[in-house]
Amino acid sequence: IGFVGLDNTGLEGVESIYNTILNGTPQTAKVTRDARGHLTLTTPNGAVQPESESEPLQLSIDLSIQSTAESALREGIIKAKAHAGSAVVMDVQTGEILAIASYPTFDLNAPPASAPEARRFRPLMDALELGSVVKPLFISRALEKKKILPQEKFFCENGSMAVPGGKIRDTHPHGMLNAAEIIKVSSNICTYKVVQRLGRSGLYDSLVGFGLIRPPGTGLPGEWAGRVGRPESWREMRFANMAFGQGFAISTLQLTRAMSILTGGGIDHGIRLLALTDERAALMPELPPLKVISPETSKLVTD
Repeated sequence: IGFVGLDNTGLEGVESIYNTILNGTPQTAKVTRDARGHLTLTTPNGAVQPESESEPLQLSIDLSIQSTAESALREGIIKAKAHAGSAVVMDVQTGEILAIASYPTFDLNAPPASAPEARRFRPLMDALELGSVVKPLFISRALEKKKILPQEKFFCENGSMAVPGGKIRDTHPHGMLNAAEIIKVSSNICTYKVVQRLGRSGLYDSLVGFGLIRPPGTGLPGEWAGRVGRPESWREMRFANMAFGQGFAISTLQLTRAMSILTGGGIDHGIRLLALTDERAALMPELPPLKVISPETSKLVTD
């Protein structure tokens, strides 16, 4: 939601990006000044004609889901003794954000009373190396591009593999695995072998297609866009690490968008802050859905 300053101007969140819609029109009141310098309204009964009603906005947020997400996030962070965290819930068929939570949080009615750290909107601003969670994304692209077959087996080197510049390892040794088994046991080595079939440019295109190195596009201040050098600059060790989610950072919102594409039929619907039933959302130009993978590949990898 964000908050406003003393002049009623939106400074953060929805209050900021929709400020011109939400901000009312200043009204003029005629006054007189008495001999002591006090101002007195000259309008009968002290009344001032109220402004015309501001246009309403209906967010896509579902209050029940938002409340559950905030409670679960808080409990999880306390249990893990973590410093902070974030959570996002998205409708994969529409791109609507149903919940978006950041912890620690603050009192929206008194922002200055809170530490700047508490006011940081972590789902958009914080980025981490998330590791193995991205493996299904890259494997889906390899399947989509016919670089691998679903039942094709890869040798996982029994847990250790030398590459130029060092070694990559699995947490447990494995032999021959197909795509589903690679995801199941989360093999770094076999994922790297799959991504080798895609090549550097194919991995880079996957990062772009799943929205991992571009802003999510909400319009909210402080979105993390991601930074990855051109693939021709990657050394082999960097390429191997990126295959299993190291060497680049993504935000919670970027990850949610990527997973919504993977599980939602392979289509990027974008990210919506306004409910589809909102009149303003209905007036916005409809962008053509972006196909990242086919519905068949989406179902196969999701299953």
